[in-house]
Amino acid sequence: MPAPRLVGGPSAGAALTTALLALFSNATINESVVITGMIMPDTLVGPVGGIPEKLEAAASVGAKLMIIPAGREVRR
Repeated sequence: MPAPRLVGGPSAGAALTTALLALFSNATINESVVITGMIMPDTLVGPVGGIPEKLEAAASVGAKLMIIPAGREVRR
């Protein structure tokens, strides 16, 4: 398994928010699911770039599902 990489920037907002909600509600997180998106001032999840690269990175660590902000289109 590859070494963990640092996660940061606006794209990590949804993941960090999900992790905090899970921590405070004593919920478990499915490690085969990843999420990306910035948290907007109105609390909605906003768009991020680099979706194809993020999909590739997620697959490389065994993710089975990636949640991306609504309205984002992935083309190959």
